[in-house]
Amino acid sequence: MIDMDEMWMQEAFKLARQAESLGEVPIGAVVILDDELIGSGYNCKEYNQNPIAHAEIIAIQEAVKKLNRWRLNDCSLYVTLEPCQMCLGALINARLKRLVYAAKKTKTQINHNIILKTGVLETPASLLLSDFFKKIRKLKS
Repeated sequence: MIDMDEMWMQEAFKLARQAESLGEVPIGAVVILDDELIGSGYNCKEYNQNPIAHAEIIAIQEAVKKLNRWRLNDCSLYVTLEPCQMCLGALINARLKRLVYAAKKTKTQINHNIILKTGVLETPASLLLSDFFKKIRKLKS
């Protein structure tokens, strides 16, 4: 009997090997809906000169394009390495139902510091958002 988790993880490994062939960190990911592959990706950050070109992000982008919706609440994502914080945020925002990963991250390294300033025009920004959601709720009622 075929273990479906292992089968889909093998697909993610194939993609990881593609990343490796480009000199990228070998990470691959697939999005599955009803036992069908609907999105796939591998790391190509260096190749594309794009800091968000992670396997998970690319797989999610393919899946939402194929389904023509951003909510993936009935989908699973298989990835060869535990997702970083950015990718985990994307999975949460996409409302993914299930995450399966192969290897745990052995170290989480933040190797860059950002200068942070907050509260610039905070009141008008807050009003813009609250007014928007009031309008949305009014339209739905």
